[in-house]
Amino acid sequence: MSKVVSIKAVELFSVSAKRALKPKSGTFEGEVTVGGKNVIEGTALRSLVTFRFTNSAVGQFEVAFLAAYELAKPVTQADADVFAKHNIVFNLWPYWRELHQSLSMRMGIGTSPAPLLKM
Repeated sequence: MSKVVSIKAVELFSVSAKRALKPKSGTFEGEVTVGGKNVIEGTALRSLVTFRFTNSAVGQFEVAFLAAYELAKPVTQADADVFAKHNIVFNLWPYWRELHQSLSMRMGIGTSPAPLLKM
């Protein structure tokens, strides 16, 4: 079986975090939104994916990761966008969870880890 896609790198691209003056600790609550941009160059796919968590009682985080993939063959932009929506978010979710937990603890928020990704 040949590989169709392989991950070449995952890099932290940017981070922004702000906590509430008197944050409430506890369970992970709030809204997580995910957005991204995909660039195809031959058989290379680079995707910039941004995770945003906002909860007025806790704080807000905006974290972007750059994921680089090698494809077995070139794909269309539409194919790359579908791949990103389903697979790249799935691949990057553990990185987001770890960074969210680490930032929360360092900021004194003490929230529980972000949930497992449900698709």
